[in-house]
Parts: sequence; structure tokens; C-alpha cells
Amino acid sequence: MKRRILVIDGHPDPDRARLVHALADRYSEGALSLEHEVRRIDLATMGMPAAFYALWFRSHSVKSLERNILKFVGIGPVHHILYGAVEQNAAKRERWLDNMFVLGTGGG
Repeated sequence: MKRRILVIDGHPDPDRARLVHALADRYSEGALSLEHEVRRIDLATMGMPAAFYALWFRSHSVKSLERNILKFVGIGPVHHILYGAVEQNAAKRERWLDNMFVLGTGGG
């Protein structure tokens, strides 16, 4: 079944070499490979380590976006993934990119 998918890229740095942009690209590529309809929104959000954000702030802005905007207007299901410390390990980065493609195809 063809799906309508919205990808929200929330990295504050517009440099296309950033991992978040690459992850959004890979997810979109995976979804498009199955001919799903994909739309993308690029936003600027906070820039801090994911683990710190999740533990200290309890991912409050992500939860607020999901609850107060996306779900309120009927967008669902809503899923998010937080990655951190991404510049330290090229092999881990490649695994994340491959995993994001698989998620885009509906696998995983």
C-alpha cells in the first residue's frame, strides 16, 4: 500500500554534510524506493548531545512537536529517533544510514 510520509529534519546547521540531513535523505530514499509519497520539512532545532537532551530535558521539544502540532492536526503515526556523539565513529554513522534506509522501506 502506498503511504504518505512526512520527514522532518530538525538540525540547526544547514551544512548538508551533517548526519541528520544524511539520515533524512536515506529514510526518504528508502520510502521512495517503494514509491511512497514523501514530503520533507527542514527546521532548525536545538544543537546538543542527544543523550543529554533526552535525559536532562526528557526530549520536551520533540514531545511537544508531536503532541501539540503533529497529532493535533491528525498526522500519525509519529515516530522519532535521537542520535548523539555522531562525529566520533564513521562505522557507526554508516550503520545508522543503512538502518534509516531500511526504516524508510517499512522494515526494521
